[in-house]
Amino acid sequence: MAHTPTLRHLRYFVTAYDSGHFGRAAEACHVTQPTLSAGVKQMEDLLGVTLFERGPTGVLPTSAARAIEGRARTVLREAEDLSVAARRHADPLAGPVRLAGIPTILPYVLPTILPELRRRFPDLELRLEERQTEEVLDRLARGVADIGLIALPYPLDGMISESLLDDPLVLACRRDHPLAAQDRIAVGDLRRDDLLLLEDGHCLRSHALAACSLADRRRGEDIVGTSLATLVQMVAGGLGVTLLPTIAVAREFVVADDLAMIPLADDAPSRRLALICRTGYPAMAGFTALAEAMRGVLRTA
Repeated sequence: MAHTPTLRHLRYFVTAYDSGHFGRAAEACHVTQPTLSAGVKQMEDLLGVTLFERGPTGVLPTSAARAIEGRARTVLREAEDLSVAARRHADPLAGPVRLAGIPTILPYVLPTILPELRRRFPDLELRLEERQTEEVLDRLARGVADIGLIALPYPLDGMISESLLDDPLVLACRRDHPLAAQDRIAVGDLRRDDLLLLEDGHCLRSHALAACSLADRRRGEDIVGTSLATLVQMVAGGLGVTLLPTIAVAREFVVADDLAMIPLADDAPSRRLALICRTGYPAMAGFTALAEAMRGVLRTA
């Protein structure tokens, strides 16, 4: 039968090793000196060695103590790591949370939400990745990601959503474009051939077409952009007009001040930012708290 010291034994031993005095070690461990002395003696009996030379002014570690001191510290450190890991599991917003977000949202909301999340959840380790909507849903379903940040409407089979913010689409066009003189853009004012879109795979493409009541066409028939920044530059170059989400306007218009931004008519379909997770996600309380924090900061920004 193995003679194995307990964590309590190791704590007494390491503290006595560092302090060189059983009395001071007992005080540091919040026990009486007889309790600590008895604990060290139990450890010596279990191991069959003498760990300290006792003297009137303190204790000195023996060669046996020096041989095991490093291992004792490693065991104590790993036991503490185990406790931390368990606490993080109990608190869903302590430790790593993997969030996958779409490129027409993530870069535009991060500067706003990250400071608040760091303030409210100091132990949260947010692991971010940028993916298109289908990839976000797939990664959530497979457990590769914990939480998703997408735009609705979008089919969400097997997912739970928390709405964060309504994000209306606005028209971006050159200031010399005929539509730039209008206060609001009605659905019928936009021509399919004039509308620049993101490439296939971006949900904003379908949202833009829905907002204009236009059908999608076969791949290769459109002038498309790979990002909102590309679309804005294409509009600035006179290639057409595009629809941007409101959250992107401030950032994208900085680099293209010759453009006009015009809201769509009130009855035009819009999009909504949402935090999502799979049904049965074990840290649902953390998901809800994260959504609440994001919602609060986005709606007051």
